[in-house]
Amino acid sequence: MSNTRRIQSNMIDIYDYETFNLIDSNEYVNIQNNNVYTNARIKIVMTAAIQVIDILNIKALNEWKDIMNNIDILEDSESRIILEYTRFNATTFVKQDISLQVIDRC
Repeated sequence: MSNTRRIQSNMIDIYDYETFNLIDSNEYVNIQNNNVYTNARIKIVMTAAIQVIDILNIKALNEWKDIMNNIDILEDSESRIILEYTRFNATTFVKQDISLQVIDRC
């Protein structure tokens, strides 16, 4: 069962929302935390929900905006590459043996 929690630093006044126990989209990876695909979808859905309720002249819940602005999208600090999940180190095997077949419909 996956869940999302607000994670607060006890050293500084910064926090973010993180997701836990997610099934990764990469079939060679087991349960992971902060899957970028899930977290990005959460951000997109929260953004769309806020836009819809703005159109309907309903006040957005502060929690929705807070999640939208603070969901954790992991990024390598040196390369600035978005990471697939927590502790991703680019050594996980990714299936490469998919062949694409072009079908001529003419």
